[in-house]
Amino acid sequence: MKYLQFILLSFLSLTLHAQSNPRDSLFIAKCTSLLTLENPQRETAILKEVRAYTIKGDEPSLITAATLLFYIGMPIASDSIYVTAAKKYPKGTAAKTVAFSKVMKMEENSSKVEAAYNKWLKQFPGTGNDKDLYETAEAHLAVIYAKERNYSTAEKWLSAVRDTMLIAKTNINIADLAMTANDTVQARKSMEAGMEKFKLLSYTLPYDYRVPYISQYAFFLYRLRHYEQSLAVISDAYNHAENKTPELEKLYAKILLANNRSKEAMLLLSGLLKKGNGDEKLLADLKNAYQQVNGSVTGYDAYVQPLIDTMKLKIRAELDLKMLDEKAPSFSLHALDGGMVSLEKLKGKIVILDFWATWCGPCKASFPAMKATINKYAADSSVVFLFVDCMERVKDPTGEIKIFLSKNEYPFKVLLDSESTVADHYGVKAIPNKIIIDSNGVIRFRIIGAEEGLDAAVEKLSAMIEKVKKAA
Repeated sequence: MKYLQFILLSFLSLTLHAQSNPRDSLFIAKCTSLLTLENPQRETAILKEVRAYTIKGDEPSLITAATLLFYIGMPIASDSIYVTAAKKYPKGTAAKTVAFSKVMKMEENSSKVEAAYNKWLKQFPGTGNDKDLYETAEAHLAVIYAKERNYSTAEKWLSAVRDTMLIAKTNINIADLAMTANDTVQARKSMEAGMEKFKLLSYTLPYDYRVPYISQYAFFLYRLRHYEQSLAVISDAYNHAENKTPELEKLYAKILLANNRSKEAMLLLSGLLKKGNGDEKLLADLKNAYQQVNGSVTGYDAYVQPLIDTMKLKIRAELDLKMLDEKAPSFSLHALDGGMVSLEKLKGKIVILDFWATWCGPCKASFPAMKATINKYAADSSVVFLFVDCMERVKDPTGEIKIFLSKNEYPFKVLLDSESTVADHYGVKAIPNKIIIDSNGVIRFRIIGAEEGLDAAVEKLSAMIEKVKKAA
């Protein structure tokens, strides 16, 4: 909560600097005070203030409200206001931003993306006050061309950008793309250019803000098999980072392992496994570390099982498994693979609804754990998993959904809630949002957001399913 207040106060200071408007100040101050409330009271109270503040419908008020909602973690409400403002003021700032977001979402061939950019540029010529928007679009075009291995045109687009941080980030992204395409010469060139720019401003940034870029560079060196250099880079990040995320610890362990420091890697990976941050890659690295330390994999299963048991006990001990008692609203939705699915026909089964959208990063981040849970209950016909696509920002996301599922080999039964009607009936205000319904059609648990560790997420959902089974 303190972090949210810090972000909002930062937004407040920027708004005041730009406008010095007492009305804006009062509105943001009221919303700041409401952040101390618990959800759903917090969201309800803030949206009430937003309605009062935007009642006249002028564009500056709509944009201020939408931006505030985005900063405090209410992106769906923020998008809704932006779309409203864009329709009401088709030549205004909101319309420009909405059109810009469509260009940024395009992943087609470069000529189509460039044509869309030029159309947007013609419709909304730059004024100088919003150069960041135009430079971001130019950097996006550079990445699109790099994906096609047209590095000369990518460099041409990136040369139009002046923002040092944006140049650094784009070059680092292009280096990763080139590395994946085995274009190591280009990869080195882009990474060196990116890190050179990054170093120019790195000391002005909080260290934890730098860590993702330093980690990316360390992993790049690791992929080049420059293990000693990679270790020097990641060690600096690991030793100075205040917030040692599981991702940072996993990468550090992987690089330690490559440098034959297997005992340290094994200790770090074991700790991550016990905390519920395990996955297939971590277990593979842990087994490798165990083999290096012990000379063989003999006894590995006996070593790793207590770690997994400790994790399970910890997750279940921390869970407050107080069951809800809410009648689940009935629904009937089209399935992505054809036909209709209704809750009524699933009576007698435990149903897990996972509300998600194609644009939702945290939703997608939770999917490996959902896949693992589905596999765990594959032989149990009494448990059904349904993935309800809702709150989309495009008219027809079916093509994108099919490609996404196929690419990641997700065995998901997807239902299409195109108008988000079912999501509304279930009180879904934020996604990812998982709802566990018992065999009598009663909501027993809700999980909002995504767990950090795959093992922890699987164990948490499994514990809920098992409790619902026993209560039946």
